[in-house]
Amino acid sequence: MIQLVKATIADLDTLAAIEKQIFASGEDWQLSRRVFAYHLRRKNFLIKAVLCHSERPLCHSERTLCHSERSEESHSPRHSERSEESHQNRDTSASPQYDRTSGHSQQIEESSAVGYALLLTRENSARLYAIGVLPFFARRGIGETLLTAAIAEAKRLGKKRLYLEVREQNIAAQTLYKKHGFAAAQVLPSYYPHGANGIKMIKELEDV
Repeated sequence: MIQLVKATIADLDTLAAIEKQIFASGEDWQLSRRVFAYHLRRKNFLIKAVLCHSERPLCHSERTLCHSERSEESHSPRHSERSEESHQNRDTSASPQYDRTSGHSQQIEESSAVGYALLLTRENSARLYAIGVLPFFARRGIGETLLTAAIAEAKRLGKKRLYLEVREQNIAAQTLYKKHGFAAAQVLPSYYPHGANGIKMIKELEDV
């Protein structure tokens, strides 16, 4: 069973480890522990998908996500006071192309985090900055569950639209986003490292 809970400072190592596994090839830029810490300090919407083998209640630090207390974040992720590494362009992939499992079984402890989603907001809009799911758990609906939670949070905050960026060649992710009402709005030439193009996708949230 998967439950969504609010991430805390105690989750920094876990979140960084998820990123390291997702981007194991080193071809893409990954969020660092320091970047996750920045967003938690700013009270940005950051949730984790927790694997629960039993129905036991989560401890207080792992309380099930309901409504998060969130301060208004009006800064663009690439125009704020932070380290240079966080100014990179992010592929919001929901991990559909990261199914690089080796075929070996993995021991996953109860209440282990297997994915996360990070949402940033401006005055009238929200940006789905990142979704990550461990490769071993790809294609099991976890990314879609995280996406649905991010959409719900943007609506709860009264935002008019939600947008994201995704690699042009990442058709699987684009298909998932279209399923949830996103539409391609703009091609972003050489948006990612090594000259890869990006696609900006937008979902209108008003009257939905």
